[in-house]
Amino acid sequence: MVAAILNIRVRFIFFLSLCLFVIAVFLYGALNRLSIDVDNTTSTHNTPKHFQDIEVQRHKKYTISPEEKFLAYFSHSGYHNQRIALENALLLAKLLNRTLLLPPAMLGRPLPWLAFDTMYRRLFVTTKTGIEYCKDISENYPLPAECLDYFSYTIVSWDFLVDMDPINKWHRIMDRPEHSYEWLEKNLNINQNNDIYFVKDTSRLDYRIYDTPNSTIPYSKYLRKMEISDLLAIDKKVIHFGSLFGSFRVVPEFPTNLEYATFIRKHLIPTNSLIQNAANRIINKLGGSKNFIGLHIRVSDGFFMKFARPNIDNIYHQIIDTFTNLSPQEVDILEGGTHDSDILVDDTVDLGDPISRDFSTAAESYQKNIDLNILKEVKCRKPFHPTDKGVNTIIYIATDAESPRTNPLLFKFFNTFPCVFVLDDFDQELAEMKSARNVEDKTPLANYLIPMLDAMISSKGFRFYGTPKSTFSNYIEKTLHPLYTGKELLIELV
Repeated sequence: MVAAILNIRVRFIFFLSLCLFVIAVFLYGALNRLSIDVDNTTSTHNTPKHFQDIEVQRHKKYTISPEEKFLAYFSHSGYHNQRIALENALLLAKLLNRTLLLPPAMLGRPLPWLAFDTMYRRLFVTTKTGIEYCKDISENYPLPAECLDYFSYTIVSWDFLVDMDPINKWHRIMDRPEHSYEWLEKNLNINQNNDIYFVKDTSRLDYRIYDTPNSTIPYSKYLRKMEISDLLAIDKKVIHFGSLFGSFRVVPEFPTNLEYATFIRKHLIPTNSLIQNAANRIINKLGGSKNFIGLHIRVSDGFFMKFARPNIDNIYHQIIDTFTNLSPQEVDILEGGTHDSDILVDDTVDLGDPISRDFSTAAESYQKNIDLNILKEVKCRKPFHPTDKGVNTIIYIATDAESPRTNPLLFKFFNTFPCVFVLDDFDQELAEMKSARNVEDKTPLANYLIPMLDAMISSKGFRFYGTPKSTFSNYIEKTLHPLYTGKELLIELV
């Protein structure tokens, strides 16, 4: 009996050991997969073998005067939202005559807006300090749990992305490498309880700030109105805001202040050499600046995914109507007969006004803007249209669509126009960017710079069409495209 019991125990222990071994093997494989797939566009486990380490932070020394006063804010969301917040922060710091404490730009894994105190806690724990060893783990080993997010974002100074020197000469800025109050006390001798006036936001669009008393510009989407005159009366060493995101959240109605806002917009444009070099190489392949139409088509998330088909159809027909002499029957065949179904959408959603057909000006517009000799040198993917009819117009599409050339949403563009290009067509021109990584944390940079590259390329065409309600498209349309094509900036305060 004893022997039988022992035999059963031995078998049970053996079976349990075998189960634990299988589980261990499974977990090891799962961790290995996680270490590769958590963000396979940025992790060093799925990137080129040879890298060029790039300096992404400019370390400066500052001399602080005892009477100096400061303006601080929290940075959140994606790059373009951070840029919009910076525009407002620079203007507000200028109007209040306070040194701007500038947080770095966070690229990748954007932090959403949160109420002030919650936002502070979230920013405080978003750090790679203490886990620097993550970057040195060999690709042959799984990443430990604390490292799974390590390569999903990186921190760079604004100097790395744009030329901040003209802005620094225009108004005083001090880099604030982290958001903690401890940093303020250690570096600026600022006490959290005694020296800071907090403007704590409780909603994403809490306040709008005006330079003009009794302004007639509405603040309808914001909860409250603040005035520069009231903020000037605050004597604390620091005025600390939460979010400053929102186009013209700081409203510059006085002519001098509007000039300030224009100055800021003109200078907060990409000047990074990796972006500029890649853009120049690709634009040359497109026949040069102003020899193509630039598009931005956003389809991969939220509102933009839901309304992708009508948005795309609207852009497509604007180009068809403006630049081609195709008949409605020819267009219907080329776009696959999908127009009637594509435009079915909630009629309460503003997708932009379509351009009416005007065949008399289409060919003239095409001939005026395209250098036909250069067109012959561009390596289009499909044969030219035999009678042209404007269909041979060169088009560059900046998009977040996966596999654009085979994506059914974009079928009508590739089927109609022989000279349509996307970033995926330019692997050789992207080699330098793909090999670059942040020297600080060894995070590859290409995935974060590519949206800026797409913006720069599409903005240098002679015409630009964007996606309604996209801050990315709005930035190209109202800032980059005018600057790169010698036009006036489109400043709309409402």
